[in-house]
Amino acid sequence: KEYLSSSFSKSLFFCTHIVTTICKMENILGNEFVDNKGNTYTLAQISEAKVLLVYFSAHWCPPCRGFTPTLAEFYEEVNADGKNVEIVFVSSDKSEDQFKEYLGEMPWKAIPFDAAKLKPSKTHYQVQGIPLLLTVNKTTGALLSGKTRQLVENEGPACLDTLAALYE
Repeated sequence: KEYLSSSFSKSLFFCTHIVTTICKMENILGNEFVDNKGNTYTLAQISEAKVLLVYFSAHWCPPCRGFTPTLAEFYEEVNADGKNVEIVFVSSDKSEDQFKEYLGEMPWKAIPFDAAKLKPSKTHYQVQGIPLLLTVNKTTGALLSGKTRQLVENEGPACLDTLAALYE
């Protein structure tokens, strides 16, 4: 009886902890994501990848426009043998049309274009400039690396092991 009670308590604590951390991440990124084909995804689906990156960018930003093709190539290469990396695009575009046009160049997911949905992530990660690519904890939303853009630019797909090691 004592074993069952103890085991139940541990299970209840674990489940409560999981729900709390998912809710926290949901407060940062939301729970609805879209791709360039109009499909929708949940946070649970996004979090299935080994590594979660958050990409702050905009259609009107020349450095962003320069980095996005590099990031798209990286994304395709590291995911060629399975879902290793998921990226969530957080737009700073001025209109939904700009957002949709820019998302059309991206093979990953995005927070839908809605200021109320975009602001929590920008505030949480204290975004000061773009492009910004972050590696974040999939359950808590904690920042694991703010140097992800440099890793992708300098090492390409070879940085996947470095990024995955941040979760250990």
